[in-house]
Amino acid sequence: METLDQLRKRAGLQVKELTELADVSETSYRKMVRGEAVGEVLVYRVLRVLSERLKRELTPDNVSGLNLL
Repeated sequence: METLDQLRKRAGLQVKELTELADVSETSYRKMVRGEAVGEVLVYRVLRVLSERLKRELTPDNVSGLNLL
């Protein structure tokens, strides 16, 4: 199972690009990467962008280290 940061890199996105496309702050994204609890809506925004880029459906269950509030 890959981490959020591994998926971001595989998608060819910089942190700033991903957070802008997902309409999520870089602070929130960094919390996700560190495994800190964040709101479900924020996680799904990031996963939507990554899913589109990687052409596969991503859910919190198949990303290592995510912690939803």
